[in-house]
Amino acid sequence: MHEWMLNLFAKRGAVMKASISVDDTAQRATQDIDKFTEKLASIFNSMCKPLVEVLLLSWKLSSKMGKLHLLQCYMYFIVSGYWIRKVTPSFAAELTSTMQQGEGLIHRHHNR
Repeated sequence: MHEWMLNLFAKRGAVMKASISVDDTAQRATQDIDKFTEKLASIFNSMCKPLVEVLLLSWKLSSKMGKLHLLQCYMYFIVSGYWIRKVTPSFAAELTSTMQQGEGLIHRHHNR
């Protein structure tokens, strides 16, 4: 990829034009490519890799235990997750309120 970007810059004369006004153009282009590839790898690790792993695991499990049993397992997870969300109360609002009260108490004591 690095070679491709350098060839692209060289064809258009971008390096020569940019080197007149900016120092270390090749270094900046290399750093940009490095940052781009790091971000692309992190996107792959956070989005594509889990999806591929789930698909491969599902395929392997369906070959071992059958498609009906795999579907039943997934339905169990979906229904139980929905039921837990409906039955259990939301603790986010209560936790936020408690934290804000504690922070306010600390600020009040430290401002005296």
